Amino acid sequence: MNDWFEIFRTGEHTDSGGNKRNWSEADLDKIAESYDPAKHEAPIVIGHPESNSPAYGWIDKLRRSGEALLALPSSVVPEFTEAVKNGLFKKRSVSLYPDGTLRHVGFLGAAIPAVKGLADIAFESAGETIQYEFDQQTDDYKDAELNAYLMKFSEAEERRKRAEQKLGELEMKLRLTEFRAYLNDKAAHGRLTPAQSNKLMALVESAESSDFAEVKKDLVPALKEFVETLQPQFSTDEIALKKKENTESVFKSPARIIADEIIRSQAVYRNIQY
Repeated sequence: MNDWFEIFRTGEHTDSGGNKRNWSEADLDKIAESYDPAKHEAPIVIGHPESNSPAYGWIDKLRRSGEALLALPSSVVPEFTEAVKNGLFKKRSVSLYPDGTLRHVGFLGAAIPAVKGLADIAFESAGETIQYEFDQQTDDYKDAELNAYLMKFSEAEERRKRAEQKLGELEMKLRLTEFRAYLNDKAAHGRLTPAQSNKLMALVESAESSDFAEVKKDLVPALKEFVETLQPQFSTDEIALKKKENTESVFKSPARIIADEIIRSQAVYRNIQY
């Protein structure tokens, strides 16, 4: 216990006499600036002794940090330090003289540690004194609070990652659907054959499933640029004609079937290869 620790804060506090007062940062500055251990070295005690009580340490300096009044201890006995570390004293209290100077710092909430050889202290009679008690978070509580915050942050980060992954999957499906529609349009207008269209689609699907972000980003635009440079390999009229021929070869009327048979018979009769 050799570091600065908090003993008081700004805000409205009720003293031991039931009186309420609002303490400002300027009030804490005044307490800190008026503290002179050469005139009165404030002891660290347990409870609020009226006259005599063992001192478990002393206050070397005071300073304000933001809304808190901090104290730097000195000569703290090991047994008391261990009790504080174990969280036995969850509350602290300051006792002030009427002029606002520090009388002592009291630790509350536990039994007095068994320490031999502690000298009693005698306080000067200075009329009424006031005490302000407040809860002091222990390091264990702060650690638990920090761990709870980190756990909530970790859970939120995990949800964000899952949402990001889902969004990425949807964006990939959208890109594939758009590229497939593009290829179908080019194939319908004779710029690509169905086999070429299928090859390009397979290439893009393979790239989308890879971990190379730059490949996925640049591949589709590059392929589109390549397709646009191709000359039409067949016309839509040829496609329509082939479809018509295929349709007629599959679906023949009875009259057409009879006519074909007559022509074939005549060819055989005349020894003409049909």
